[in-house]
Amino acid sequence: YGNARDSAQALGRLQEAMNAAEKAVQMAERADDPVQLNIALNRLGHTLVALNALQKAIPVFERAAALDVAIQHPAGKAGSYRGLSKTYRKLRNLERATENAVKAVAVMEAAIQKKNVTREKRRQRDMGGPRETKRARGREHTYVQVLIEAGTLQLALGQWDPARESFQKALEVGSRIDVSPRMAQAHIGLGQVGVKQGEWPTAATHLEMAIQLDAGPGPTATAQHWLGRAYRSMGKLPEAERVLRQLAHAA
Repeated sequence: YGNARDSAQALGRLQEAMNAAEKAVQMAERADDPVQLNIALNRLGHTLVALNALQKAIPVFERAAALDVAIQHPAGKAGSYRGLSKTYRKLRNLERATENAVKAVAVMEAAIQKKNVTREKRRQRDMGGPRETKRARGREHTYVQVLIEAGTLQLALGQWDPARESFQKALEVGSRIDVSPRMAQAHIGLGQVGVKQGEWPTAATHLEMAIQLDAGPGPTATAQHWLGRAYRSMGKLPEAERVLRQLAHAA
């Protein structure tokens, strides 16, 4: 039923997706499996969001978040908070959106710290293996994503220091696991914080790095826009003109 929901939603058959998602929830309830119930509820929540039934999605994601699955399935627990964050964002309630994004960060951070301790103990006993490393990379990739989501919301609320911290952590983890698109997003976020706080040289450095990473037309255009602002504020008008002309040409 979960796969049927995914297929139907991908095809835009939202009512079919809703029916399948509800059946998946019912089956997970009968199986008394909190991890599968969390997954099913998250799917149902996202289908409700796609149907723009935002007020109905909130209690679904809240129920999923309340399930005690953080140890077994941290990405699912974090996904429930991310679902709430997305829903509140669509409702233009940035405070609640940010609050839930930060909760998602905390879940992933705790899971990674716990696994790092376990992995270190295994390494010392020479029991580590590539499978655990692959799992750890998956967790860290999710962690980077939720950090960027939190940073973006904090930036929108003018919470400069928390936003900087979120983007800086995302950059550090993204560099460690070598995910260039996320690194570019983190650099853009740090550049935006720099521009907002009048730290022009720092902002320019981050935005130049984002452009070099070439994460695609969208992120590059965003970086060019903010870099043009930084150069202009620094009095580097020829550089500002150059980068803004590049942006206009790409458009």
